[in-house]
Amino acid sequence: MSKIKISVIMPAYNVASYIDEAVQSVLKQEGISFELLICDDGSKDDTWDKIQKHLQNPKVRAWHFPKNRGDARTRNFLIARAKGKYISCCDADDLFLAGHLKSLVQVLERNRRIGVVYTNMVEIDQTHPLKKPRLLYRRPGHVRTWDLIDGSISNGATLIRRDLIRKIGGYKKKFHLYADIDLFFRLSEITQFHHVSGKPLYVYRRRPDSLSNQSERRRILFGRKVLTDAIQRRYQVQFRWS
Repeated sequence: MSKIKISVIMPAYNVASYIDEAVQSVLKQEGISFELLICDDGSKDDTWDKIQKHLQNPKVRAWHFPKNRGDARTRNFLIARAKGKYISCCDADDLFLAGHLKSLVQVLERNRRIGVVYTNMVEIDQTHPLKKPRLLYRRPGHVRTWDLIDGSISNGATLIRRDLIRKIGGYKKKFHLYADIDLFFRLSEITQFHHVSGKPLYVYRRRPDSLSNQSERRRILFGRKVLTDAIQRRYQVQFRWS
C-alpha cells in the first residue's frame, strides 16, 4: 500500500442497519491513498459483527469497546491511531459520495494556510431514497466568526489537518452534543477554513435516535456551553447567560 494520505475515522454505536453501506461508500473512494478506522463504541446490536466482515480489506482497521465511552472519546481514540496526514470523518449511518476525498484533499495540498476544508451535503432520513434528498448548502469559509454554532459545518463533510487537531487537543467530551462545533471554534482560532462549492459530496442521514437529533432544550443548553467556553477563552472574561 502506498503512503497513507488520509485517515477516515468512523465511530459506530447501534448502527447495524447502516454501517455496511457507510463502509462501502468510503472504500469506493478513488484517486487518493487512505485508511478507514472504525470503532464500535459498545453497541448493543450486531454492529461489531458487521464491522468484522470488513476487516479482510487491508484499508480497514477496527476496535471494539465493551462499554460505551461517548462520541468525543471514540473520535479521539481513532485520531490517536491515525497514520494519515489528514483526518476525515464519516459517521457510521452516513455516506461519502463519489469524489469526496479527492476533491477535498486537493484544496489542502494546494494551500498550507487552509487547515479545514468542507463541502455541501444532502440530507436523507431512515427510508428516504437518495434520488430525492434535501440539499444542505453551506456558506463560504470561516476564520474567526461566530456563526459556526448554527451547524453550518458538519463533522462528516470536512477534511482537517491531523497536526492541527492534535495541537488543540482533539474533541472535548464535556460538550457531548456539540463537541464538533467546539472543535471547529478552536480550529478557527489557529487556521483558515475553505468551502468547496458545487455538488454535494456527503450524505447526512437524520434518525430519531441519533446524537444530533436531540430535544431543542438540550441543543440550546449545549450550544450555550460551547459559546460560553469560546467567549471566555478568546476574551479572558467570565460570562454567564442572563
